[in-house]
Amino acid sequence: MLRNLSVNHLKKMLSILFFLLLVADLSYSFLQYYNMPLDGDMPNSIIPSPDISKVLDDPFATKILTQEDAYPNPNRFFCHWSINKYYNNIPLWLQQFTSPLNSVYLSSAVVKIFVQFLLLFLIAVFVTGKYRFFDFDNLLVMVITVPFFQGQGYGKEFTLIHGSNTYFFFYSFSLLILLLYFLPVILNVLWSKKVFNSVYYKVIWLAFGIVLALSGPLNPPLALIISGLLFLFYLYDHVRFRKFPELYNAIKGAFQSLPRMYYFYIVPIVIFSFYSLIIGFFNTNISYSMPLADMYDRLFQGVFEEFLNKRPFRITLIVILINYLIIWFFVKNQRKRIVLKLYHFVFFAILIFILFLPFGGYREYRPLILRGDTLLPVTFLLVFLTVFSVYFILKNVKRNWLYVYIPIFLWVLIDFTSADKPGFDKNNCERNALMKIAASEQDTVALDNPCRVFSWFRFHKPWKSESKVQVLKRWNVLERDKRYYFVKKTQ
Repeated sequence: MLRNLSVNHLKKMLSILFFLLLVADLSYSFLQYYNMPLDGDMPNSIIPSPDISKVLDDPFATKILTQEDAYPNPNRFFCHWSINKYYNNIPLWLQQFTSPLNSVYLSSAVVKIFVQFLLLFLIAVFVTGKYRFFDFDNLLVMVITVPFFQGQGYGKEFTLIHGSNTYFFFYSFSLLILLLYFLPVILNVLWSKKVFNSVYYKVIWLAFGIVLALSGPLNPPLALIISGLLFLFYLYDHVRFRKFPELYNAIKGAFQSLPRMYYFYIVPIVIFSFYSLIIGFFNTNISYSMPLADMYDRLFQGVFEEFLNKRPFRITLIVILINYLIIWFFVKNQRKRIVLKLYHFVFFAILIFILFLPFGGYREYRPLILRGDTLLPVTFLLVFLTVFSVYFILKNVKRNWLYVYIPIFLWVLIDFTSADKPGFDKNNCERNALMKIAASEQDTVALDNPCRVFSWFRFHKPWKSESKVQVLKRWNVLERDKRYYFVKKTQ
């Protein structure tokens, strides 16, 4: 009795500690996001530009099929719509509490920390099968996971919350939508749980599938890969050890015994994703100028560069491999089989995803195809598998072995935590430039700041600032029309 009381008391104390650590880390990340500069693609979606207007005016890109039109990003309506609605409204609402300039950076930090929190909680739910935020196991998993969210440090190469606001909506926010859509299936596969099973939720999920398919460049192929692998792994259980003449009946039996919920969630998203890929072929931003063989050559260089030369991927892969061996040799229970199948699923998904990336075309700013943004789903899967396997080991390996294992894994968490430098001055230069533009009485302001201002590059022609100035006026950062440019550096 006394022992149970002491264990419960210890769990409560640890839960409070985990919660405080989580709040501290999320606060740190919030400050990092608050101090990140604006990017050059934002004005195109906020104004919007003529090309983006075509996307916003035709959510399902029907004109592409009926009028043989073509324009940038026709299958990414909900990304552009989200950026447009968010940045045309939230900064203005926040100006009730802070200055116009602060409201812009604050709005970016708010949405990023919100998505980070939801991703953390979703990982905890997937790993533990529990829904209560303050459950001890969920808090433990979130504390284990949160160092892998890198605002700075490894953030450019090992990213889950992208630093660029535009890329954040296209990749991080889109990943959240993907995970929420597959939430019922994932919980059923990992924990045999049924959620959102009523007709009301199913109607919502159909609409949600359309949002998923038209959000982000990676969501349609990812949805198809997940759907295909879910079925193949389910099919494998029915056909393994069967002789060839029995295969037909085994496959037929697999289709018949597949849970009905799988058909409901998988069939619609497969249809929606194929449609999204079809209209995506009319994306004028995609270049197929480089031969496919050359792109694969660059891809293999990128695989070597990212996974072998980049420290965060090396560490994560080593941890995953060690965990696999520990589970294989030291765990003896029925759930071990599910965990090992999860390993196979994750690495099959990563392999297929990477091999299909060259079909998305070539971009000069991704010379090796792989980069932090295109690797974001891979990064998530590796983090998820790391945390899932660590939690499984903590729950199933004998205590004597844990005395060795826990300090080693704590070193990994400390490495990631120490790598994530503050970077609280990242947008100081841009802020100073914007304040200079706002304070100037001139119609055209020359900037000698060394940083980029609301742009991907330093431009020397004032007309290139016009769309940016329109946005700054909407945000009340500027009171009237102005233009700005960067003074050319003299040798």
